[in-house]
Amino acid sequence: MTTARRRDVAMVGLGLLVIVLDQLTKHWITSYFSTKPPNYSVPILGQVLTLVYLENPGVAFSLLEGQAVMFFFIAIAIGVIGYLYWRS
Repeated sequence: MTTARRRDVAMVGLGLLVIVLDQLTKHWITSYFSTKPPNYSVPILGQVLTLVYLENPGVAFSLLEGQAVMFFFIAIAIGVIGYLYWRS
């Protein structure tokens, strides 16, 4: 296996680790705040930094809100591009 291929594998592994950690923290936050009243906040640094649970109906910053089909096609395109890169 070439050095470039090893780096690619490492980056894919790191990406998967980030996705798993992201999903675990989302599950933790959702399960914690589901038992609390609405607009409940957790002070971290007094009033300077607080944790408040809000739901985002879209992707990042509510992009593609209500456009699940468009998101699906974008995800497929990214997967195909990744596959073609891996094969080249």
